[in-house]
Amino acid sequence: MEDKPVATYFSDNALQWSRHYQGGSLALRWFNRVFRRGLRQRWDATMRRAFPVEGKTFLDVGCGTGIYGLTLARAGAKHVTGIDFAPGMIELARHLAAQEGLSDRCTFLLGDFMTLPLGEKSDLVIAMGVFDYLREPRDFWEKMIAQSRGLVIGSFPGHGWLREPIRKLRYRRKGLPVYFYHQLEVEALGQVPGLKRYEIDVFGAGYVLAGYLA
Repeated sequence: MEDKPVATYFSDNALQWSRHYQGGSLALRWFNRVFRRGLRQRWDATMRRAFPVEGKTFLDVGCGTGIYGLTLARAGAKHVTGIDFAPGMIELARHLAAQEGLSDRCTFLLGDFMTLPLGEKSDLVIAMGVFDYLREPRDFWEKMIAQSRGLVIGSFPGHGWLREPIRKLRYRRKGLPVYFYHQLEVEALGQVPGLKRYEIDVFGAGYVLAGYLA
């Protein structure tokens, strides 16, 4: 991942990204329904596997504004840790946690997942919208597995004749890398050592890979 441009972009656009999940203008809601259906699909695929959450711990890699973690904490998770290298994202996540009285069960850390020292393993480790910016995903996926004692879930954008060129052009103008995956590449990650089995949800926008350690 080319850390600096990606971190700068998401830090500068933290509030805008939070609106993809939490309302926004009528035009933005329409745009999200049409062009960002993958956000809702990967949300549903993750939450279906995460629940019930009571007594569980979660690690959200590339947590952004903390929408996943805050939802899990609100539903009764024992503790949620979010990691992101975009300062604006972490600042907003911490603010939202404090606003909802969830700071005692949510820890949001600024840093690089691959180098940041972490403590105990979590029951579930997720990475939504992270593999989009990774040239080589395997090491990242393997560290997710190493930090989990039960389940890892990641989203992967798929190739497409319409969305892919549009997104590449839009991100190139911002100086950001973006990568797309074939299903066989995602399946290969589901077969890495440490996983007992895996499931893939296939959507128009890509894939959600769930790997089970037991």
